[in-house]
Amino acid sequence: MTTILDYITDHEESLQLVAPKKKPTKIKITHADILKAVKDLLKAFGIFHFKHWSGPLSEKGISDVLGIKKVKVADLVKAGIEEVGIFVAIEVKAGDDTLSVDQENFGLNVQDAAAIFVEARKVDDIVEPLGLKDRLTF
Repeated sequence: MTTILDYITDHEESLQLVAPKKKPTKIKITHADILKAVKDLLKAFGIFHFKHWSGPLSEKGISDVLGIKKVKVADLVKAGIEEVGIFVAIEVKAGDDTLSVDQENFGLNVQDAAAIFVEARKVDDIVEPLGLKDRLTF
């Protein structure tokens, strides 16, 4: 009696053993994967950034990651760019409230990235840092 093993051994040259075809596995890249990659790249290039967590009081449609990239003015002029926006962070405090250590550090990061950080205890506190004095008429 011939066994399967004997048959395969006797006919191995004519037999083509083919592994069953597997369906290609789809790799699903999630929002969190992309977010982490974006943040890692910004960090690697020293670009100050942070994840914005939205909620009911947040600006609708605000981007997931906000950041500030330093740019040399001469490079902008060479590129024909006449105007740019500057990131502004205003921390409002009232009464005896003080900046937390985290808020101070955030402010230092903003300023280090050549943007504007202001602690505002009254509306007048933002006039000069934002260059609004000449535009106001009293």
